[in-house]
Amino acid sequence: MTIDEVITLAVNTWSSNDVSAIISLAATIDGFNNNDALPVAPQSYTDCLAPF
Repeated sequence: MTIDEVITLAVNTWSSNDVSAIISLAATIDGFNNNDALPVAPQSYTDCLAPF
């Protein structure tokens, strides 16, 4: 899924009257935004070399 598709899905969902879909998509996007829904490589941020 491209970022354009994610944006289109978000706009279409938030423009709808489907409250459960809006809440579900908001939770999914929040997970990506907070990096909770994506794996981290290396497994710990402390394993990253400076300046990261």
